[in-house]
Amino acid sequence: GHGHHGINIVQKLEWDFLELLQEIKSKGYLNNTLLIVMGDHGLRFGEVRESIQGKLEERLPFYTMTFPPWFKSRYPKLTANLKTNTKRLTSWFDVYATFRHMLSYPDLPSDLKHGQSLLTEIPYSRTCAEASIPDHWCPCLEWSAVSVEHSHIRNSALATVKYINNLNQEKNKSRTLCEKLTLMEVKYAMLERPNERVLQFSHVDWDWKTNFNADFKTLRHTCAGTKYNL
Repeated sequence: GHGHHGINIVQKLEWDFLELLQEIKSKGYLNNTLLIVMGDHGLRFGEVRESIQGKLEERLPFYTMTFPPWFKSRYPKLTANLKTNTKRLTSWFDVYATFRHMLSYPDLPSDLKHGQSLLTEIPYSRTCAEASIPDHWCPCLEWSAVSVEHSHIRNSALATVKYINNLNQEKNKSRTLCEKLTLMEVKYAMLERPNERVLQFSHVDWDWKTNFNADFKTLRHTCAGTKYNL
C-alpha cells in the first residue's frame, strides 16, 4: 500500500483525499458524523524502519477525530478531555473503549478488559503497562547515564556554547553586555532512548541496533542462544 516503503509516495493521494474531505464537508455530512482519519502503523519496509526514529514512528500512527461543530459547545468537558489526551499515552484499546463509551453514554462501559475512553481524561503518569502496551510496542523513552568524557557529549556542549555566543552577537545590546561564554565542565550527561525491546524486530532472530559509540550500525545475530556482534 501507499506509504509502506516511504512517506513521500503518500503525496500522490493528496488531491484525491482533499477532494473527498471537501465533498464530505460541502454536503453537510460533518454536522452529524464523527470523522476519523488514521493510519494503522508507520513504515513497514525500508531503511527508515531500521532506525530508532523509524521504530518509534511505526508505533505512533497518525490518528485524528473530527467531531460535529456543535459538539464543542454541547459537551465542553468531553472536548477538554479529548484535547488533553492528545498529550497522553494512548493505544488502540482506548479507541475501542471510546466507541463503547459513545454507545453507552453517559454511562461508562463496565466490561472492558483493556483501555480507557478518550472522552475521559487519561492520567498524565500513565505507563505502558497500565495502558496494556507490551514492552516491544512501548514508545516511551528511558533515560540512561552517559560518560561525560564521550566525544559526542563534549562536542554537543561546545556546539551549545557556540550557539549561545552567536545569538549574543546578533544584537547590539547583548553584544555589549554579555561576556563570551566558554565551556568549563560537563557535570553529567543523559541519553534518552526507547527500551531495548523496541529496538528489536519481533519474532525474528536478528535486529539492527544503533550504536551510540559509533556512526555505523551493529548487526546483532542470535543463533542457538549465542549472540554475535558483527
